[in-house]
Amino acid sequence: GKKIRPKMRCRSVVGSRCVWMEFQEEPRFYILSSGTRIPCRGQVVCGDQFTLTQINDHCFAAIICDGLGTGEIPEKESRKVIELFENLLESDISEEAAVEMVKSSMFFSPFNERYVTFDCILVDLYTGIGKILKLGSAETFILRGKDIELVTGSAPPVGACFDQQTPFVRKKLNHGDMIVMVSDGIIDEFGGKKNFLDYLYMQKESCPQLLCENIAGQMKEKKDDGTILVFGIWNKL
Repeated sequence: GKKIRPKMRCRSVVGSRCVWMEFQEEPRFYILSSGTRIPCRGQVVCGDQFTLTQINDHCFAAIICDGLGTGEIPEKESRKVIELFENLLESDISEEAAVEMVKSSMFFSPFNERYVTFDCILVDLYTGIGKILKLGSAETFILRGKDIELVTGSAPPVGACFDQQTPFVRKKLNHGDMIVMVSDGIIDEFGGKKNFLDYLYMQKESCPQLLCENIAGQMKEKKDDGTILVFGIWNKL
């Protein structure tokens, strides 16, 4: 009595030959997402990097990395951190071990005094549980109807500290929840966390793409690179 589907990377078209196929239970939740990067005024390349992707059969990942400074160098460092983390997760390495390997790769880098913030949410599409990790990053905002929950972190950025373990924070996400992730350039543009929170309270938009565009439309001065990720979770069943 359960809905099933072919596993990822499994053959979806069967011909006349006998083939092996693998099926799995259909996840309970699905996610719609949107993201954008806004470079600092005077810069062509944004120093931030982000990803909105499905890592495996049941895990959705939203990640923002903000490199030190603006321009091409922090952009390359941020992209390297995200790609390494994605590759580790796709190799069936646990999230905790993957984070420690990413931290060590940056800490022992030949370039001194280079840091990258790491803001990550991994959502289990079967349970709706989100595992949140924040290393030097701005707050995450979970919009639950008329209420907004803030998730903060005090851990140092990637590359600043190696021996300090940072546990994931677990949050149960429910049908209709919207999650807003931003880099500190967005918070600074609004004049602080309180002003940005007040702006979110005034928003009635339930479409991730439109809410992302509304926030991006407020970026006028662009004193720093800014990244905005918005995604919503809904029940399939």
